[in-house]
Amino acid sequence: MVERALDWFKNNLSNCKLCPLECGVDRRHQVGRCGVGVRPKLSSVILHFGEEPPISGDTGAGTIFFTGCNMRGVYCQNMNFSQKGLGVEVSTQELADFFLGFAAERCEDVEPRHIDPQRCIRSGSAIHRKGTWV
Repeated sequence: MVERALDWFKNNLSNCKLCPLECGVDRRHQVGRCGVGVRPKLSSVILHFGEEPPISGDTGAGTIFFTGCNMRGVYCQNMNFSQKGLGVEVSTQELADFFLGFAAERCEDVEPRHIDPQRCIRSGSAIHRKGTWV
C-alpha cells in the first residue's frame, strides 16, 4: 500500500496536477506555479506555541513551514515565505529527518499540498522502514 502511494506521487511530479491550478509542469526539471520544484523548500522548522493551544499544548507542536503556495491570498499572514519564496531547499531525506525528529511531538504542516510528493516519498518510506507511524 505504501509503495503504491509513493509511486503515485512520484508519477505526479512529471505532470503536476496536485492543486486546483493544475499547471502540468514537470516539477522534476522546473518549478510549478506554486514556486516549488522537485525539492521541498522550507521557511522554518520549529516547536510552535502559537494560537492553537489545544494542538500545541504546553510543550509546543512540531511545525514545518513550507514555502510556495497556490492560493495567492492578498491578506495572507504567511506571505513572506508562502508567496515570496523565502526559505531553503532541503533533500527529501532531510525532510524525513525533521518529521521523525518531531515524532514524539505533535507535528503540523503549513502550506503542504504542493509538496505532497516529496514529503510522502521520503518521509513515508523512511517512516515505513523504521516501523514508526506518526
